[in-house]
Amino acid sequence: MRTPFFSTVLSLLVLCGGSIQVLAQEADPRDDDIFGEEQREDDMFGGGEETLQNASPIKEPEETLEIGGSLYMQFAASIPSSDDLNDYSVNAPTNVDLYLDSRPNDRLRGFVRGRLLWDPSRGGGGTASLFGTESGERTQVLLDEIWMRFDAARTVFFTVGQAHVRWGTTRIWNPVDVLQPSRRDPLAFYDLRVGVPQIKMHLPIESLGWNFYLMGLMDSVDTVRKAGGAARAEFVFSTVEAGLTGALRYGVDPKTGLDFSMGIGDLDWTGECGVSFPSSTDPQMQVSTGLEYSVSVFDEDILLLGTEFFYNPGGYDSLEDAVYETLGISRNDVAAASSLMESGVELDEETLAASNEVFEASASALSTLQPFYIGKYYGGFVVSLPQPGNWNDVSFSVLTLSNLSDRSALSRFDMSINALTYLQVQTYISGYWGLPGELKPGPDSLGEFGSLLSTVAPLPPSQLLQVGFNLRMDL
Repeated sequence: MRTPFFSTVLSLLVLCGGSIQVLAQEADPRDDDIFGEEQREDDMFGGGEETLQNASPIKEPEETLEIGGSLYMQFAASIPSSDDLNDYSVNAPTNVDLYLDSRPNDRLRGFVRGRLLWDPSRGGGGTASLFGTESGERTQVLLDEIWMRFDAARTVFFTVGQAHVRWGTTRIWNPVDVLQPSRRDPLAFYDLRVGVPQIKMHLPIESLGWNFYLMGLMDSVDTVRKAGGAARAEFVFSTVEAGLTGALRYGVDPKTGLDFSMGIGDLDWTGECGVSFPSSTDPQMQVSTGLEYSVSVFDEDILLLGTEFFYNPGGYDSLEDAVYETLGISRNDVAAASSLMESGVELDEETLAASNEVFEASASALSTLQPFYIGKYYGGFVVSLPQPGNWNDVSFSVLTLSNLSDRSALSRFDMSINALTYLQVQTYISGYWGLPGELKPGPDSLGEFGSLLSTVAPLPPSQLLQVGFNLRMDL
């Protein structure tokens, strides 16, 4: 599910020749905010997998089956620099998650979660445009998770099926998350990527706090040649927790990564380094690192401060450069095309048809661009104030992200309210600032290429604000 800002970026790139297709996404519909430490540690260091080496014989619970889910309704609207109401886009996606959780005894568990996606703001079917057809299905059904978990001699633990896997320590950028086909959207309240098909073996060494994982990757595997695998080792030394990861699968560049988390006084320092090994080029590296600090305020409250930096040497200096590289064109090509258009030469039908084919081919090429991973340098800063004073059901946060390469940025204010025990109300407002670029989308962010496109089709105006209102209810 795309966030409001995400939709803005996508709409701009669609008019550049395509659309960014984000693969079906998610994890558990639990709270997964940027400071969700307990859940983050579970994801990293094996939480949720029962380590029962010294347990008594098999125990049967009183209730063996749990049924539940969540209903998540979102509404978002963009406010552009335009007086035309047609430029004010809205979307209202709704997620319905339902699960069956069976635990016939303390050594066996089965879990199934399905997801229904419904967006009444879509017209249904596809929307034709100069650049191809954009998916516009109003209703979709996804299988989020389906797995069985059991153990051998209470020593080795197995998970078979489609389950969530998220490795790494940093909050915003996650180069060690090597198993998911798409990156987590840092602006989303919840990670909405579906699980990864797998056969996982987990060996915990409880006396040391170490964990070892070996995984067979089953996604799209219909022959032995396409089989893939991944491995991870996690170690604890004093206040340092470290993980080493590797993944190899058919048709995908081999990847490896190192991540760590370290306590330094009142500071928490995290870092990740991910490396991929393309066959035709040198190894490509990505590095993220962050610091978090907790400050006591208002006597009994905690103000959380966090900052993060991301280095992506395979990225681009500007969104315009990314488009040129992806489409396989140069600035000279654009200059020549602009001169031709300005000359007033009337193109014949054959040339127009060829141009449309080029634009449609560009859609596939531009789908490889991953938002928040386009530039070379990024920075982020977050301030979070959960449950201040007597407001025990209210939390506030402010997040700023910047593409330091093109000097575009966005800032977002979030407020979350717990109401009626099972209802969470979320509201936010985002503003775009800095120079035109990836995080401040508009015609100027594409430079001369944007000027050329404007002669073919109208481009959306620059975005000023995004506002949103969400409701999430436990079922």
